[in-house]
Amino acid sequence: MNSHVKRDLKLDNSTHIAFVIILVFQTLAFSAYALYSFHERKHTAQESAADFVSNTASVTYEEVIKPLEHSLNEIASLVEAKGDYPFTDPVTRAKAGALLNASRGLMNLSYSSKEGHFSAIPQLGHIDDARERPWFNTKSIRSAFVFYTPLYPDFFDHSMVLSIAKPIFDAHSYTGSLAADLNLIELSYPYRSMILPLGGALMVIDRSGHILLKGDTARIAQLGVNPHLVAKMNNSSGTITDRYRELQIFYHSYTNPDWFVVYAVPLKEITQNILISMLPTLMLFIMCSFVVIMMWFITHKTQYRMLSEIISSLRFGRENTKGTLENVQREIAEQQQALQSESEKANRDQLTGLWNRGRLDADLHALCEHQVPFALALVDIDHFKQVNDTYGHLLGDEVLKAIAKLGGEILDKSAQIYRYGGEEIAVLFPRSDLDSAVAHIERWRCALEAREWREQDLKVTFSAGVTTQNGQKDDDILQRVDALLYCAKEEGRNRTLGA
Repeated sequence: MNSHVKRDLKLDNSTHIAFVIILVFQTLAFSAYALYSFHERKHTAQESAADFVSNTASVTYEEVIKPLEHSLNEIASLVEAKGDYPFTDPVTRAKAGALLNASRGLMNLSYSSKEGHFSAIPQLGHIDDARERPWFNTKSIRSAFVFYTPLYPDFFDHSMVLSIAKPIFDAHSYTGSLAADLNLIELSYPYRSMILPLGGALMVIDRSGHILLKGDTARIAQLGVNPHLVAKMNNSSGTITDRYRELQIFYHSYTNPDWFVVYAVPLKEITQNILISMLPTLMLFIMCSFVVIMMWFITHKTQYRMLSEIISSLRFGRENTKGTLENVQREIAEQQQALQSESEKANRDQLTGLWNRGRLDADLHALCEHQVPFALALVDIDHFKQVNDTYGHLLGDEVLKAIAKLGGEILDKSAQIYRYGGEEIAVLFPRSDLDSAVAHIERWRCALEAREWREQDLKVTFSAGVTTQNGQKDDDILQRVDALLYCAKEEGRNRTLGA
């Protein structure tokens, strides 16, 4: 090889330094990616656990709580039709017993008149004054709500029980209280078969932290979560950390009953699951490092010949292939177009073609950041679940697409339309006042109300809330427009409220 090449380019040192830089950069890049990936996977795992708790809470409410209340209300209707001392009548007693046996999770029925006279199905024994029992409901107002007691010692065997109760009325006044003890062991059976996404333990607890429902039924009535931590569960859902027991606790709360669905996961299990999921990345890093080292060795052996050919080409004026630069420029332009197309797809909802929630957050933040006046509307399709349940999800999707298309035709370029989530659609009116925005939404609502569908019985409407930006942050604006939407729903649906 030409000695000038070796002297001028310092081949050995330059190559070694280059490969060392590659290895160092690769290691740093992997470390940075691993750290970022760890936090992202942890966040994803936490979101998965939170969604699991929310779904479990919904299933528990639909399959456990509502059937219990429905059964008690049915029996209460039978008792109220009979009048005072209903369980002394054989016919009423037989009908109530049949309803009790048909219910899932109710062990017995107890009735006390307002004077404290006690009777039960099956007959449990005698209580002198049942008004002293925790289930005796003194509220003398008719209500669809069912009263849930805390855990308390049973009068007869002193085991811990939990009851549901409601006041009983005749045609004129309050006559007593009806209650039923819950079979918490039977109600816990579905929890045995649940597959937990991160291991740990799933349970339902009361406000005092005691376990009400759990796959391990031997733990029922025991303390499941420290009451000090339960006191911090002030939101409808969320997560807290038990530092003492090293647990991440995900929860979802109910209003009535005052229970919590709780998913407690050991912190080390979350970490272990994440690290195991990152093993393929570690193996890839090791393989890449091995490839770099092998390339280092191969390059060291061939660099003199390669560089000699390059320098010879330069010295003797050998030209590159004709058109190479144009080809590169054309390829770059094509890649840019492909990236723009992918970016467009990433910000679009695949079903409706509307902008998605991520794009809404970005646009809303930008408008607030630059103090640009705007109006925001939040639209929710009325009784959309009923449409899905009656006509199927495929038709529900077609309804969503039709509403989105109709909104695009009516609003045109005056607004940006986004699919906010599910059957909710958000609309941004940049540089618009409240009256104009409400008028546009009303045109859309009226057009939808008047639309005829292929299904003759199908009628689709929506409710909407509209507000304007008055110096609030984007989260505050979303909360405000969501509250207006909720009011529109409460006032009877198929209307637009602006404020």
